Parts: sequence; C-alpha cells; structure tokens
Amino acid sequence: MGVNVAVIGAGVSGLSIAYKHKKDGNNVTLFEASRHVGGKIGRIYCQGIELDLGPVTIAETQKIRQLASELNLEIIEASDATKKRYIYSKGRLHSAGLTSSLLSFSGKMSMLKAPFTSKTQPNETVSSYAQRRFGKEAYQKLFNPMMNGIYAGNSELIDAGSVIRNRGPRKIISFKGGIAALTNALADQLGNL
Repeated sequence: MGVNVAVIGAGVSGLSIAYKHKKDGNNVTLFEASRHVGGKIGRIYCQGIELDLGPVTIAETQKIRQLASELNLEIIEASDATKKRYIYSKGRLHSAGLTSSLLSFSGKMSMLKAPFTSKTQPNETVSSYAQRRFGKEAYQKLFNPMMNGIYAGNSELIDAGSVIRNRGPRKIISFKGGIAALTNALADQLGNL
C-alpha cells in the first residue's frame, strides 16, 4: 500500500505529478481552485474553429512519447507554420518580434540593445533577463505573453538559464485534440480525486 500524497493545482504539472504517484501505487488527493483542469491549457470553439489556450506545441522528449503512448494520445508533428508567433491583443493578431505593431518606436529601439547586453546572470529569471536585454515594454507586450504560451508559467519564476540551455534543435509536436488532450487524458486517468 502506497503513501498518501496531496497535489495542489491541476495544471499540467500537478496532473503529471498526481498521475505518476497514482501509477506508483500511492493514494493521491488533487486540489484545484477552479472548476476545470489544465491550468492555462484549454481549448475553445468559436464559429466552428478550434482555438488552443496556452501552449499549442511542446518539445518532443522520450518521456513525452512514453506518456503519450500510455494515455493513447496521437502525436502530431508541428508544421513550420508554428515557428511564426502571434499575440492576440486589443481585438487583433500582432506578429511577435522587432516589427510587432504592439511595440512603440522606443520599444523597438530598446530591443536593439540586446546584442550589446550581457547574457544571463546566475539565478536570473526570464522576466529580469528580458527586461534587462530588450526593455520593459518588449517584456510586457512580447516576452511575457510568449512565455505564458510556451511554458504556461510565470516568467518571474522561470529560470532564464534553463530556458536558454534547453533551446537547441528539437522536434516540436502537439497532440490530436491539442495540448488540452494531454491534460484531459491525465485527468481521466486520475478519475474522481
């Protein structure tokens, strides 16, 4: 008989931890403040179009492949179109980058200082790194929304060094039904916790 485990939060991390503990034979209690699982990950339907909330792709790893197999999820390789990022703001899509219509002229000029600014500092967060190298406006309007979309996390807590170290060439994937298929499948495996 396993130990009693409490997991707080039913985002992708909490669901994954709860799933692993349940698989290991532990008694799991999952606590979630909202009415749905997935945290920032979700899917909405608008006029016949499926839209993903939060991250739309993830980097393929052996552990992700194994988890997808266990959960009977169909992996879909992301197309090159996913390399182009957009941010939805004030009723329209804006490209994410130096030419973004989200940035003022001074915000764009601030981004140009990046090549002349030092790389990451020890224990520096993504928030601190982006503001120091690209300016506060670029951080607020570009980097923070993209970090939410990529990592579904708070850029004031994410270590910039680990993000940069893990940036190398990788296969980008999703699942049939979007990333929400992963959180929904994990929740289904956990049952009524």
